[in-house]
Amino acid sequence: MRYLRGHSVTRARELGWHSLSDGSLLDKAEKAGFEVLITCDQSIRFQQNFTNRKIAVVTLSTNHWRTLGKVSARIASTIDFIQRGQVVKIEVSTYNYPSKPAIFLASFSTTIGLFANVD
Repeated sequence: MRYLRGHSVTRARELGWHSLSDGSLLDKAEKAGFEVLITCDQSIRFQQNFTNRKIAVVTLSTNHWRTLGKVSARIASTIDFIQRGQVVKIEVSTYNYPSKPAIFLASFSTTIGLFANVD
């Protein structure tokens, strides 16, 4: 993904994981060695237990690509410094763009990251 230069990104759809539940997606991503999940699913932090998770989660307040592009440095910096099992929310100011629920994954530069449900 061009916004996360220095990070390797793989879409969940590419792996056939786009229809998995959050828990199953987290399990598969961890087993595959992914380090960070980036998601627009605001409720994931309340629905999943991250106590013993190896994967970290970044939640974004929008999935609007043009808006995310403007804060890509902030997203990349968060990915650089997030710790295992940590959940961090990034508020992104947006205009009233139509959006649909989405789950995103990404990771540190040394491993592959994931995006899910982004069309």
